[in-house]
Amino acid sequence: MTLIATCLAAALAAQSAPDVRIHLPREVLVTSQQLTLGEVGVVSCDDAATQAALRELPLGRAPLAQETITIERRVVQSRVACSRLTVGQITLTGADCVSVRRKEQVITADALVEKSRALLGQLPELSTWSWRVHVKPQDLTLRFTGAVEVQPSLESYANGLARIRVAVSAPQGELASAEVVFKRVFAVRRAVALRDIAPGEALTAENTRIEEHEVSAAIEAYVPPAMALASQAIAKGTPIRASLVRQPKPELLVRRNQGVTMRVVGNGFTVSAMGQALEDGCQGQCIKVRNVDSKRVVSAVVMADGTVQPQTNEVIR
Repeated sequence: MTLIATCLAAALAAQSAPDVRIHLPREVLVTSQQLTLGEVGVVSCDDAATQAALRELPLGRAPLAQETITIERRVVQSRVACSRLTVGQITLTGADCVSVRRKEQVITADALVEKSRALLGQLPELSTWSWRVHVKPQDLTLRFTGAVEVQPSLESYANGLARIRVAVSAPQGELASAEVVFKRVFAVRRAVALRDIAPGEALTAENTRIEEHEVSAAIEAYVPPAMALASQAIAKGTPIRASLVRQPKPELLVRRNQGVTMRVVGNGFTVSAMGQALEDGCQGQCIKVRNVDSKRVVSAVVMADGTVQPQTNEVIR
């Protein structure tokens, strides 16, 4: 009889235990440090005391900033079953797992930089220069989801560095702040090798490219002159400096003791005479030439066609 009485009492207790219904959404946002079943799901029970106790059932720590914690349906069912609460049938509906995140908003580092750069463009003493981000801040994570104001202000400018403080505020006061540091830069033109260039190869539009480049100090730009040659091997992508370039050796058009034509071309007239070069000469160089007829020595410029043109203060007769 004792065994029968015990079984009967258990059956009566099970019949009187309230049924529990738990609905699990796919995603929830929380603000507490420790998760409870009432934060993660919707708990329904005919018995108010049991429902309140189930809502306070702990499920572990809450997610940290920008962290997501996943709680599976079987975990919820196990926690309810392991509790000391007397419940009847447990009905679980909704998602198989719940993604739990903190109720927060993130002000990204890019947004902080953009606000700071806009401020630099509004300051008369700094807006005419170019700026590059020198120190980028971290994202700001706020445990606040209401409207906020992002306000940058210039903290200091020295040695080419501008420090901007960005404050994030709500009506109740400042929530967080970050610092963005910009470095003043100068844009210069430079040539860059588009492919590997062999020693002695001419620098052309096919193997080099002129591009804008930012530097931290005002320096004179270097662009290789026309007809320049590579003085050594230049690897693809290498900025071309003056030390990597040489000018081709000028071609001799006139040699010493060579007979040359001395010619002066004016407005409607041409005067010519025969001369003898007293020096070697390349195009554009000024050399000494002796007039064959008068024996007079004059200074003349070597022309591209091999003739020489006496300087304006010289005569060829």
